Order: sequence, then C-alpha cells, then structure tokens
Amino acid sequence: MQAHMMYSLWLGASLQAKISRRAEPLECALAHVTQLLAEPVS
Repeated sequence: MQAHMMYSLWLGASLQAKISRRAEPLECALAHVTQLLAEPVS
C-alpha cells in the first residue's frame, strides 16, 4: 500500500513540475517520502 501511495505522489509531483516548469513539487515529494521512510513501520 505504501509503495502505491509513493508512486502516486511522485507521478503527481512530476506532472505538476512539468506543467509549472518548477522543481518545487518534486522537492516537496522528496521531503514527504523521506519523512515516510524515516518513520518506523508498525
């Protein structure tokens, strides 16, 4: 489930970055994924 959510996040971020021609969506997605991966799995 987590992999599917991360894929959707990156897909949306890459689309937003391409449309806006800015790196901010990808940077935000990277920060969010980094935070998710740092959390312990319960």
